[in-house]
Amino acid sequence: METKKFIVAECVKSNKSNNYVWVVYTSKNKKHYCKNAATALKYAFILKSQTGCQIDNATFRKLMAEKALMRTVQNDTPAAPAE
Repeated sequence: METKKFIVAECVKSNKSNNYVWVVYTSKNKKHYCKNAATALKYAFILKSQTGCQIDNATFRKLMAEKALMRTVQNDTPAAPAE
């Protein structure tokens, strides 16, 4: 019986700084670190096409929610004053 392989992403604290990064991995691949949720989602889809693994539903929802949150934060910040 073959077990299904899933692509998983988690937000972890970076070893090199105080920032948080996203780590994307499958059970057979090494971990890949991304700076934000948008790049983690892109990498998850690249892994999906290369390996045929499915993206975990909870991971997909988490990445989409974080991406939408970052979009609203960027839209709410005022533009720099023109000089």
